[in-house]
Amino acid sequence: MDIMKDLRRNIHPIDFDAFSHGQINSKLWLCEKLEAYFKTLAAKPLSVSIYGSWIGLLPFMLLSRGQLQIRQFDLYDIDQDAHVTASKILDYWKFAADLKINHHVQDCNHINHSENQSDLIINTSCEHILTLDWWNRIPSHTHFCLQSTDMKHPTHVSSPESLEAWKGSLQLHSQQISFSGEQFVSYDTFSFRRWMILGRK
Repeated sequence: MDIMKDLRRNIHPIDFDAFSHGQINSKLWLCEKLEAYFKTLAAKPLSVSIYGSWIGLLPFMLLSRGQLQIRQFDLYDIDQDAHVTASKILDYWKFAADLKINHHVQDCNHINHSENQSDLIINTSCEHILTLDWWNRIPSHTHFCLQSTDMKHPTHVSSPESLEAWKGSLQLHSQQISFSGEQFVSYDTFSFRRWMILGRK
């Protein structure tokens, strides 16, 4: 019996692009801004929904840093396989008595917020979603943290032209925004801008 072959058949493949420089850089940026934001609010332990949660790297980073009090994660992604990987990556916290992690194989455009009322909604995959139905369904007064980009990619179907254009499409007023910013990322063969908006709807 080839033990390694048997192991490989039972380990779900990981999309290692999730660990690329650009992915980690943008998520670290988000973690730092979120931690500073909630430190000023003296908030209770949070219920957090992540849209387009992929393989669960963002909740892994937030939990590992230990700077936010989080009582529940609701992870939404249409890819069942991504949830399988996320479940393995987040396995350590399955045994945490004060934390619940829920996986939803679901399109975030159709979430019923009367059933799941999160304190904070994170979407770092805005460029992958064609409509704003997901945004329009988020209840007023909900904390949010969003990221998008102008990077050219076949799966980027909704890339804003600029940070200001993106704010306009979301119909956000200045009093709803606690932080908005831009990062310019440059590599040898291409470059792109990454935007983030943090606030309360």
